[in-house]
This record gives sequence, C-alpha cells and structure tokens, in this order.
Amino acid sequence: QSIVTTEQYIRLDHFSGGHMHRIDRSAGSIIEMPAYTVRIGPLNLPIAGGGYFRLLPYGVTRWGIRRVNTADRAPVVFYLHPWEVDPDQPRMAVGATTRWRHYSGLDQVVERMGRRVRDFQFDTVANVLGVSSDFAEADLARWAHQAEPAAAHG
Repeated sequence: QSIVTTEQYIRLDHFSGGHMHRIDRSAGSIIEMPAYTVRIGPLNLPIAGGGYFRLLPYGVTRWGIRRVNTADRAPVVFYLHPWEVDPDQPRMAVGATTRWRHYSGLDQVVERMGRRVRDFQFDTVANVLGVSSDFAEADLARWAHQAEPAAAHG
C-alpha cells in the first residue's frame, strides 16, 4: 500500500519533484530518494512506477523520466510491487474502483519493463550515492542481524 494517495500526489505542492535529500535528526541521518512526480500546470504527475506505471500510458513514464534526467539532471528511483508482474494472480472479490486500480495493466507490465530497460540506463542506489558496495553490504548485514528475532528459550 502506498503511503501517499493519488489525490495527495496530484493536488499537494509538497509532493512535486522528488529530489533526493538528507534528513538529519538527533537519532541519525538518512538519505531519502522520494518517488518522483513531474509538474504539469497545477498537477503533479507520478512517474516513478507502481500503479501509475500500469495505469498511465508508457509514453507518460518515458517522457517524465527523460524530463527529470535532462532538465533536473537527476536520477529517478523506479519501483514496482512484486505482485504487479503476475498477470495471472488470483482475483479478489472487490469493488469496481479497487478492481480497476489493482488489476488494470497487469498484462502490460513485463513488456513495459522491457521497454524501460531499452530506453534507460540503470544503476544501484549505492553507486548513485557514491557509496562502496562493501559499505552497503556491511550495513545490510548489520541491519539484517538487528532485525533477527530473539531465539526462543525452551
């Protein structure tokens, strides 16, 4: 589930753009790479993937990413939900709006991803940030260890 609704993406000014930035807090810092939107008049058009990749014409995604890459000279983080590459997934009994939003375009995702691979270059977040992969792997190992559940005592 997205944390930002379509209405929020389209209507709220603070969701325009998507430039990566650093957030510093007393507990530490993170680098946020938000989902990009492209401003067209009063609207913020989502171009970073997910349902928008399935529901909008592919040309909108391609145009938006090219615009960010050239005008802003910035990378775009693109995402898909794992279920979006399974057009044969079981269909749930849901209302018409949810059915349209969830199932429309599933049969086009793999073909569209093939087009994206041909149309754009890809890289890792570590390379974009200029962080060594050893550093990233060490952090992943540390985070994975911290996330392990405590052993059950019997």
